[in-house]
Amino acid sequence: MFLASCDDGPVYGSAELKPENGLVLKLTGELSGTGRWNAGGYSLVVAGFDDSDYAVITKSVPQSVDGAAVTVVMSGIGESVTSLELCVINRLRRRVVTFASVSTISGDDTVRLPVGRMDVSVYSALQAGVFDASCVQCHGGSNHAAAGLYLTGDRSRESLVDIPSTVVGDAVRVLPGNANESILYGVVSTDMTRGWSFDHSALLDVTSVEFIKNWINNGAE
Repeated sequence: MFLASCDDGPVYGSAELKPENGLVLKLTGELSGTGRWNAGGYSLVVAGFDDSDYAVITKSVPQSVDGAAVTVVMSGIGESVTSLELCVINRLRRRVVTFASVSTISGDDTVRLPVGRMDVSVYSALQAGVFDASCVQCHGGSNHAAAGLYLTGDRSRESLVDIPSTVVGDAVRVLPGNANESILYGVVSTDMTRGWSFDHSALLDVTSVEFIKNWINNGAE
């Protein structure tokens, strides 16, 4: 078992947690993919948010063997925090992807977030936060996959990495290590699709576009 707590707070066992100031979050689960968050300025954390997308308080999730039991304790959670999450943040502490969340409005001093078995790898974050949220409606979520591109969880990777584009000649959908030569990044970051059947230039926010760029430039794994 891996146990992490706030740097200035105590480490608790299975007993009820008794915070001196603010609430305490206790996350438990069997996580996979924690060791893959080591590039690009992104962090896998537990975090508290108010009504903005920027974390008020965070605690890093420790790297662990895939499937190992992990416990993360974060104390000192202030009254402004309304949501506690297992999530990915960028250098600015802005939320990129949320894996699990719980409200602080429970009346208890200790807020528990049991997540069970969960894949929290970079690709899982990309799938959940970008493809599932914004792309599968046209790319495999129904009976149709535009341009023959499937972005559903069971087919997205095999449809992207090192696969020739069916729309742009002599181009690759995702070229590992080179976002600028990858059609996927060009589609969401430029106006190249304005003459296509669907304009993708405003499909994603800047945070999601940068996440795609980072994933590709760091090997598209």
